[in-house]
Amino acid sequence: MPSAARRAAVALLFALLSALGGAVARAAPGAHAAAAAPAGRAKAVPVSPLRVVAVNAFRPISFADENGAAVGVVEDYFELVRRALDLPLRDVRVMSANDAEQALRDGEADIVIGIVQSEERTQNGVFTAPVYSTGAAIVTRHGAPAAPSFSDLKGKTLALREHHFAIPMLRQHWPQVALLESGVDSRSVLKAVASRRADAALVSIDASRVWLAQPEFASLVVSGFPADIQYEFAFQLQPGLAELVPRFNEAIAQITTEQRSTILERWLANSLRVKASRQGIPLATAMFGAVALSAILILAFALARMRRAHRAERERGFTGGR
Repeated sequence: MPSAARRAAVALLFALLSALGGAVARAAPGAHAAAAAPAGRAKAVPVSPLRVVAVNAFRPISFADENGAAVGVVEDYFELVRRALDLPLRDVRVMSANDAEQALRDGEADIVIGIVQSEERTQNGVFTAPVYSTGAAIVTRHGAPAAPSFSDLKGKTLALREHHFAIPMLRQHWPQVALLESGVDSRSVLKAVASRRADAALVSIDASRVWLAQPEFASLVVSGFPADIQYEFAFQLQPGLAELVPRFNEAIAQITTEQRSTILERWLANSLRVKASRQGIPLATAMFGAVALSAILILAFALARMRRAHRAERERGFTGGR
């Protein structure tokens, strides 16, 4: 590992330890003010009030609460960026990923948040740098043969969301796996496995953790974590707002490790608090799990960003810096 990367990794480790040290206090109700305060305020962006669409994906990443408002990890990140850039908002609506893309194509939305970048979606708008990353999980029924990778699903049916960004890759590299596009959310995908319409489901790690805690999916289990797929959530802007992408990326880069930790602890703790109450898990144990998981997710996000930077550096070397 280059010395600069080694120093960055060491600095990140100390930052994570510092975040863990104060996590219990921040996890208490009303102790999340740090998540609402941007690390630094960039110059205000002179734009008209923006029409924002939040994707109703899944808890705790991006979803609609009981009042229909857009909430979640990605929404908290967007609020930090919005405040840093002093962006005016006209409204915020919640839609499925497909409806959000249609609104962008029809000119009825300016920004989509809680969306995963794909080649197909780049035709509808420009993407910022990722704000949150999570891996994928293969879910099967209890007692079924283990399926830690897509190679283990040859001759079987894999359920996934409609228009999933991984469909082209799966069809190219694993044509022996039958794909069943089942609904627009993770719950619909998991229901396909529970009802035996599919042998396995492809969802994010976060979605598997949340939904498999529900009684309706007690017959399902995570069978593997394919390294081929990474859910990288970003902000998608109208092509006419492409000039704002560098400003967004600057504001995203200014989000501190502690702010990320606070946001993740907040939403992971909320999810685990519900699970604890349903399954009789001590609250302190659930809160510790939220803290530990948030640290792991921050580290994974940082490592993914380092890998992207290293890959870009290698590509520049191959092209002679052109």
